Amino acid sequence: MNKRINKIKGLTILILSIIMLGSLQKAQAFSVSKTSKLNEGSTQNQPSGREIIALKNGRFTINGKPFIPIGFNYWPSSTGVRCWEHFNIHEWEQDFKSIHKHGYNAVRMFLLWQDFQPGPQSVNQKDLNRLKEVCDAAARNHIWLVPTLFQGWMSGTNFVPKWAAGKNYIRNPQMRKAMALLAGDVAKTLRNEENILAIDLANEIDVIQPNVRPSDVSTWTHQMSEAIKKERPGTIVTNGSAIRGASQTWPFSAEQVDLYSMHSYPFWNPIIPHRMTDFDATVAFGFNSAYSRSYGPTIEEEFGFAFGGDSKMMGRYLRANVASAFLSGANGFLYWCWSDFKTTKEPYQSIPSESSLGYVNGNGKPKVWSHYYDQVKDLVTKYAAYRPVTSGVTIYRPKSYDAGGKKADKALSTAFVSLVANGITPDISSQITNNIKLLVVPYTKLTIDEINTLNRYVENGGHLLITNVNLHDCSQYWEKLTDTRITEVVQDVDHIDLSVANGNIQMKYGSEIPVLKPISDQAKTIAESNGQIPMILENQNGKGKVVQFVGPIENAGSEKYNRTYIALWHKLLQLSDFESPIQISEPYVQAGLLKDKQGDRKLMLINHLNKQKDVTVRAYGQHWKVMLGAQNYEILTLK
Repeated sequence: MNKRINKIKGLTILILSIIMLGSLQKAQAFSVSKTSKLNEGSTQNQPSGREIIALKNGRFTINGKPFIPIGFNYWPSSTGVRCWEHFNIHEWEQDFKSIHKHGYNAVRMFLLWQDFQPGPQSVNQKDLNRLKEVCDAAARNHIWLVPTLFQGWMSGTNFVPKWAAGKNYIRNPQMRKAMALLAGDVAKTLRNEENILAIDLANEIDVIQPNVRPSDVSTWTHQMSEAIKKERPGTIVTNGSAIRGASQTWPFSAEQVDLYSMHSYPFWNPIIPHRMTDFDATVAFGFNSAYSRSYGPTIEEEFGFAFGGDSKMMGRYLRANVASAFLSGANGFLYWCWSDFKTTKEPYQSIPSESSLGYVNGNGKPKVWSHYYDQVKDLVTKYAAYRPVTSGVTIYRPKSYDAGGKKADKALSTAFVSLVANGITPDISSQITNNIKLLVVPYTKLTIDEINTLNRYVENGGHLLITNVNLHDCSQYWEKLTDTRITEVVQDVDHIDLSVANGNIQMKYGSEIPVLKPISDQAKTIAESNGQIPMILENQNGKGKVVQFVGPIENAGSEKYNRTYIALWHKLLQLSDFESPIQISEPYVQAGLLKDKQGDRKLMLINHLNKQKDVTVRAYGQHWKVMLGAQNYEILTLK
């Protein structure tokens, strides 16, 4: 009888265990008990004991508590990309120990494809064992790891196995099968490694394999993710892409991963400043994060300078950009890279700047600018439990965005930067919901369904700001939405002059501009260009309102982002009847609300100018006079 009872108990425990395991696998989480290795010397937000890393409501948690990974991309200094060929676990261990000592908790590291997969049907077991050693060393030093698979592209050089050379890695089924073999074997090797934050599919694979269709990208991403999760259920998978690929050759809409990466640098963005100290230079990471977040949870997986140097200018640039990304919802930060490289072998021989991008120099000493990264590390660690609260302004990303290329990027990023200059941190979304106070549509190439959805949004009380009307949208549906009708088309316009806020703005254009006229008394023209082209129109539609800027607002010349240009956007916001709950006396200061689960609220201000600003702030019934340092931030407490 007792034996029978014990069997029933054992079966019950087994069934409950299977149910619990299934529920964990349904959540985007992973956990393995490895207490003997991780318990000793543990600190908050770092691997210790039995950890469950998960994405909950788009944010990282450890055992249910909010967590923000912050750290570095990493290759060992003495070997760089050749670290697996000349493996030295002692160097990895010492660097992990130093990273932890400086207060950082995460590292993205790389598997050189040609080393790990010498043939399409073989994986280098010796390197897999070395990878496990690296993971163990990281765990001993309380570091979360993001192993990145297919390198591939690195520091201006393509390290691809000889057997894969010349092949299309994404479209070729045999290539996908070979790559899935490596992905699965790596995941199997890491099955019992508890300190894996995520597995990254590749490093900017769009650079070396741009000749693909979205369907190819989708198939490849799904196959690699499936191979990983089969061997390591619950693993968080990220894509390793930059915004260049996200909006053009490798659209995020096709990738459908658990965590969307963003790689941010001064020049490889839609926002390219004239100088690193310009206002828009330090908004770029914020835009990239907001854009990536419009697809799902996002991480600033790689960012930095792309040139070697050491100055306060670099530190301020980094500080304001990371703060902006944090306010835009970025869920982790990994700087490129940990250390300058001592090795002079390729690719560093041909691209010397790639050897000089480290947080520490070749002797392991932090640089002048590194202190500024420490500041934002302290910021995101202290406020890990806080999430940005929507400003009520959303920039719409239409269905046609992927096909819009650089033009779409430019329109979206211009709207984002201009709103930031007016003290607003906007969301970016492909969804139109009634809880949006103001919807900004900077890139218009819309379907009938989208125009009808916009119409319902406005009729129900939404406010719509359109900042560049596409000729091909002009239709019976556009007339219903805007109460305006096309009466003429002006083609091949060299430039448009518009007077606003006691100043003039010149916009360059090379295509068609629709001439729109009000249909009824509900619509009216607010401003015309010097060529008598109606530029700003508004109309009431049901309970809501539509404001149109017809010309190419993103094509302003040297005036772009000067006070007159920002005043134009301020005027458009006023016409749209949007009143921000946060009022700032001066432009070029980004603002946003942060809130934790307990309802505690913080007001975050970021000065994007390279000079000190004294501002008066009014928000939620309180006011402050604040001195903001050059490209610096301030956190205020709301009662």
